[in-house]
Amino acid sequence: MTLELTTRINPHIVSLGTLLNSNPSSQYRVPVFQRPYSWTDLEVQAFLDDLDDAIAKDVPYYYLGSMVLIEEGQDRLRIIDGQQRMATTQILISRIMHRLLQDDPNDNAVMRYTNYLQHEDSGGQTRDTLILNDTDRNFFAKHVIQREPLPHRTSISVV
Repeated sequence: MTLELTTRINPHIVSLGTLLNSNPSSQYRVPVFQRPYSWTDLEVQAFLDDLDDAIAKDVPYYYLGSMVLIEEGQDRLRIIDGQQRMATTQILISRIMHRLLQDDPNDNAVMRYTNYLQHEDSGGQTRDTLILNDTDRNFFAKHVIQREPLPHRTSISVV
C-alpha cells in the first residue's frame, strides 16, 4: 500500500444517527452499477431479530456493519457498501414515524427524525438523504421518504 493511498482512506466509527444527521445537507447515493434493493423477508427479519435481541439485552452499542463511502462532490457520498442496511434502516424509521404521527401529527419529538430521511441543503432546497439507483428511486422516495401509503402486500420483499 502506498503512502498516497493510505492518506486517502479515512475510517470513522460513527452511529447511524450521526451518519444520517451529522451534516444537514449530506446526501448518500447508490451508484448505477450497484444492484437494486434486494433484501427479502428473510434478511429483514434477521435484521429485526438482531435489533430486538440487542434491545432486550440492553446493549449500549449495536454494530450495524461497515459502510464504504466515496466522496462524490459537495456534500454527496457514493455508497459502495452498505446500501441494503441503510435503506432498510430508513424504511424502519419511516414506518415508525408514520405510525407515531397517526397518533399526533404535530409531535415534535417524532418530527425531528424527518432529518434522517430528508435534509435542507445549503441553498434551502429539500433533498432526500438517501438516493437509491434508478430501479428503486421513485418507489423509495414516494413510500419511504414521503411516507405515502404502500400498496397492499403480503410480503415485504419485491416480487
